[in-house]
Amino acid sequence: MITVIQDALASKELYIVRAPPGGGKSKYMRKAVQHYFQTSTISRVLWATQDTVEDTSLGAECERYLREDGVSVVRVLGKKHFGIKSTQKRPPKNAQSRYEAQFKWPAGQPHVKIVSHAHLPLIYAASPTQEMACLRQAQLLICDEDPINALLHVNDLWENEVHVSLTTLKTGQLALDNVSKAVQKLLTLAKKGGLRSLADELDNRITRRSTFSLTRDAFWQALRAELPVPDWQGFADTLRALGVPDASILAAEMRTDFERRPDSARVGLYWIEGIDESKFVFRFAVRRILHDLPPTIILDAYADQNLYQALFAEHTRHFRSYGAAPRLVIEVTRDLAFDRQDLKGDKKPQRYLHIAEELFELCRTSSKGVLLLTDKTTATSGPTWRKARERAALFYPGVAERLKQTHWFGKRGLNEWDGFDVVATTLPKRPRFFALHALAALYPMDAIQRREAARKLEINEALQLLNRGRQLNYANNAKDRPRIIVAFDEEWMHDPAIVDIRQYQPTLRFKSGVHEPRWCDAVRHLAPELEALLGCAPLLAWQALGLLKGNAKPEIVQAAARRLRFLARPASKYPWLVSWKNDGDAYRWRDVMPAGHHMRKVYLESLMSKHGWEKFENLTNVKSSVSTRRQVVYAPSREAAQQALDALLGK
Repeated sequence: MITVIQDALASKELYIVRAPPGGGKSKYMRKAVQHYFQTSTISRVLWATQDTVEDTSLGAECERYLREDGVSVVRVLGKKHFGIKSTQKRPPKNAQSRYEAQFKWPAGQPHVKIVSHAHLPLIYAASPTQEMACLRQAQLLICDEDPINALLHVNDLWENEVHVSLTTLKTGQLALDNVSKAVQKLLTLAKKGGLRSLADELDNRITRRSTFSLTRDAFWQALRAELPVPDWQGFADTLRALGVPDASILAAEMRTDFERRPDSARVGLYWIEGIDESKFVFRFAVRRILHDLPPTIILDAYADQNLYQALFAEHTRHFRSYGAAPRLVIEVTRDLAFDRQDLKGDKKPQRYLHIAEELFELCRTSSKGVLLLTDKTTATSGPTWRKARERAALFYPGVAERLKQTHWFGKRGLNEWDGFDVVATTLPKRPRFFALHALAALYPMDAIQRREAARKLEINEALQLLNRGRQLNYANNAKDRPRIIVAFDEEWMHDPAIVDIRQYQPTLRFKSGVHEPRWCDAVRHLAPELEALLGCAPLLAWQALGLLKGNAKPEIVQAAARRLRFLARPASKYPWLVSWKNDGDAYRWRDVMPAGHHMRKVYLESLMSKHGWEKFENLTNVKSSVSTRRQVVYAPSREAAQQALDALLGK
């Protein structure tokens, strides 16, 4: 890494470093920075990471490592961290001075400032603020992981902030230029259904409403019809008044497309019918250009040259590779797959409870624990999964805290999960609008390139986060080598150069198409105890346990249940039957529904047949006042079957 810094400082250009994930790119870069600090070659370094705010962020981790190495370092945080809000008349005491102090470089002392990727467009803007201009004095910029999200400015319904919509244009507080008026007129026409035939209808799986995108030639023709002589400067002023950070860039790019690029998808209209006017949006995607970069090094394990060429078109780029990444060993199963619609609609709670139990079983055998990867919605809310996890935790005291959870497209580069098994229950999928709209900032004319770039970014995300347990840092035969288990099977996973793919064997029983997978697990645990207690398997006992439907009268089932509670002891010999008897809500299979004829035939009879037992009927219990002639018992002989029925109902 020392030579990379040397070359970057000498050429004052951009270097992208590729090396196996978890191979120590950040560690060796920190050591190289220390070396150059000691030789007094440089004294001011800016280190950018994906996130910095939380104490578990990559920025915070980097800060800790640098401090341990004796390096002077400050993690630059936003105003909110200091309690400063735009609506406040008076911020907390010394808050403003403490906020401003972050940006100052200490005199005569080598120093590192850690910023988020989101700071980069502000620091290297054409006209930075005073604070950002101070950070711009850095002699070297190191960017940990790719900064693509920070360098694309997207105005879309799927982003956190929508600046330009029919609602914002109709506020009446702005004096609109003629471009903005034309856009407003087109959005109004779209709301009335007048642009339906010109727009592309998109499949919106989230809202289930008709969603449309008007872009490329159809959009430009519609705009030209309303706009003979555009006022681009006025448009930039309107955008600036609406809070668009890159107003001048957007207006300039739009002018170029309007005049010379009829196939550009960089801007357009986007709307969801049947919702309010805020969902009728003038959408755009622009690339944020970084001006006057110092010597820069980007650390990206799976850097793609085409993507960086588009992202840093104005800069001379150099690629350095340090070794090919070893193959990840990935175990595949569909049994653990999460379905977003299930979770959104609170469907199949038993299935997700079964998955939670399987994950806790994994936690028992894992050397450190299990890291669960899901989509962001499931990770941050997901009531179905949260309830399933909380209930399953009751059955695994002391184990539940070993299950950690994070989501795709976050927490890259961290080492805090080193040694954890990694389980991914969903694909790392961005909204389809990322390829359709956001990547138009890089590839405005080429839909195929946008789709390919989106695909590569998703693969890179998968490879990065699946290796959060740092599997590649462990020997192949090491007992504590972290496992990677995924609930999907994608084409890229069958590339033997990057993946050694295998089939996952679950601890619990899963069977495709079974609505109640936990029923099978309950039978598997209870059957040995029931056989040991009664010597065979009366179906009446399974009815008493609430696991089978049957034709026995309620009085007979209740009598059998009372007798089972009496017989089921001690707990050391019959732990699951005692739990059924004593634990109430904490009983593991309390909420498993009784199975009908099909599941009894497929599972119970096959379970009993392995002993070579026979099916006996027409048995009578003299103590019972209700006929038991239709009861079925699986046993080695009629005598054994009769004894079991008598034991169950009393003799």
